[in-house]
Amino acid sequence: MIRNFRGRFDAHRYRTCDAHPFRRFFFVLFSSLRFSVNLFPLDRPLVVGLVYGAVFGDIPTCMNLAVFFELFWLDLFPAGTYIPPNQAAATLAALTLARCYGQTEAPGVLVASAMSLPLALIFARLEAFHRRFETTSQVKARDAAERHGVLLSPGRLIRRSLTDMAIINGVCFSLALAGLVAAGKLLFAMLDPILARQSMSYAHLWILGSLGGVLSLRHRPAYVVLSVGVAFAVVWFLVLT
Repeated sequence: MIRNFRGRFDAHRYRTCDAHPFRRFFFVLFSSLRFSVNLFPLDRPLVVGLVYGAVFGDIPTCMNLAVFFELFWLDLFPAGTYIPPNQAAATLAALTLARCYGQTEAPGVLVASAMSLPLALIFARLEAFHRRFETTSQVKARDAAERHGVLLSPGRLIRRSLTDMAIINGVCFSLALAGLVAAGKLLFAMLDPILARQSMSYAHLWILGSLGGVLSLRHRPAYVVLSVGVAFAVVWFLVLT
């Protein structure tokens, strides 16, 4: 059974959430701001959370979750050839999980966020692969144009690249989201009794997210100590309290 944070069965919300096409559309829209128009602030978690909350009618929960991701990815931004984690993927996936399973309180939102974090790295790798593929295609098209003595059409290459990336993002995010929703059904069913007795607030979640600033130190031993400490704190919080 699918239950919300208070333990009430909420199958209708799950069906509506799982079938709603706007979630895929949102990801294609916000991810396109990374490689097409390149409007840097618009793909940040705060903007994603605000738009998502305005459309689906739960701005407080969406913005509380978005603040966590904004703090967590605080020091990561595109500069030069560096491709940062895809914040929109993780944020939208976490918002979807939280809405699907009625998680409006900090403990449930934390679980949804932890489940969604790997998507940020996966879709960044996917974007890097797409860039390498398109670079190779451009070189081949240029060489072919030179051999046949014709003019290369950059606009056509750009349109094809944008279309390919939009399709890839839409299909892959749909598959990833379906997998997360299925995994969330099992995980939240197991953790529901534990989450119901937690007293964690969003302030605690934001403090955890602010550790992203610590990551900007770029010092590997500090990362190891931080990871061990966070893992211990999470286990202590979920199991021993």
